Amino acid sequence: TNQVALRQCNDLRVCASGYEVKEEIAKKNHFLLATHLTSLNLQFFHVGARETQYIATALQENNTLTSLDLNRTQIEVQSIASALKGNTTLTSLTLGTNNTRNGGAQFIASMLETNNALKTLGLFSTCLGDEGAQSIATALKANQTLTTLDLRCVYIRRIMKSPTHCSDNAIGDL
Repeated sequence: TNQVALRQCNDLRVCASGYEVKEEIAKKNHFLLATHLTSLNLQFFHVGARETQYIATALQENNTLTSLDLNRTQIEVQSIASALKGNTTLTSLTLGTNNTRNGGAQFIASMLETNNALKTLGLFSTCLGDEGAQSIATALKANQTLTTLDLRCVYIRRIMKSPTHCSDNAIGDL
């Protein structure tokens, strides 16, 4: 198929569908720029700064990837959101359980204002904070394509050090 799913791995040095993932990401984004790849699931991987940059660069150039799952990857959300501003093919993105502190939510909001392809965005179990949530809410007014926004267990009022469960500070739907 045109999907690659890699789960429960601590290192990207895993063979999946014939690809040595870490090496292929490092080889000028060949893995992510593959013309046949439509879905990539990297959930539970630890994606470092270097791999984040490769993924971000590939997202600016890729024209076939429609679904990307980066749940619990510890990815730098800012880089991915910035790269998606002009992306015209990715329709589903999962960034759940990643660090959106240090302006990550503002980068997501900025991306939502200009991205015309993304239809589904998963931000569950993230810490947006008041300003981040407000930025995203404002961006949604300008966005005409996003139809599904997953905000389960999103922390709004205060940014907690290590959220482990939903509380009164969580919201479910906009």
